Amino acid sequence: MQENILIRETLQNWLNEFKADAVGHVLVGPAFFFALFGFLELAGRSYGLGKTHPPSDLRRKQLVRELNSGTQSFQSVMQGCALTPLVTDYAPNVPNCPAKDTLFSEIRKSHGEIQAAICVELIELFDAMAPTVFSAARDYLKGLSPDLVYTPAQLSTDVQLHLKPLRKLIPPIEFQHTGNWKPTSLATILNVGWIALLDLRDEDPGATAVVPASETAAKMEQLHELLLKAVELSEARRLWEEHK
Repeated sequence: MQENILIRETLQNWLNEFKADAVGHVLVGPAFFFALFGFLELAGRSYGLGKTHPPSDLRRKQLVRELNSGTQSFQSVMQGCALTPLVTDYAPNVPNCPAKDTLFSEIRKSHGEIQAAICVELIELFDAMAPTVFSAARDYLKGLSPDLVYTPAQLSTDVQLHLKPLRKLIPPIEFQHTGNWKPTSLATILNVGWIALLDLRDEDPGATAVVPASETAAKMEQLHELLLKAVELSEARRLWEEHK
């Protein structure tokens, strides 16, 4: 009986985490991936799995698959612009789980034998289930409001419109559409911001000079301030338009 309760609780907890990952991905695309694994990397080297969470490398695998899916994928947009490294190379300090027997041996003391066995055995199940979870989240949000879904085509447009100005310290506050100026979305700001953050280098692709770490840190701080200002001003512009 106790084992059945643990299985149900772990399965439900993992499913909820994958639902959250799916919704985050559908709403903001690559920005969710970079934010999640930036956080997991800062959290320390661990597999991340337990009763409440599936292993981090399984979550990464599913998000990478989504970022590479479709004729025009998020990854192809970023690669086509020669911008950011492959998403498979991101957060190298988040380790991959070893083979099942080794993983069980490593976590049995901290999790207990029953919980460790449940976690190990659920990995293959959720590896198979995850694509369905992501597809269901996309369909639901698209049916709720198509404008909620962040697409590779939108990323391509955002990069073309906002990345170069952002490098010139012009925050992505608004854009022109059919002759009218409209406020940028939070998803646009987050994605252009992450790409700029990951691509802190000379605007000239042929530049080879090494940038000191202190200078890079200063640029990162400045970029952060610009993006906060972009969020604030784009929201102010949106409220202004709604009350005209």
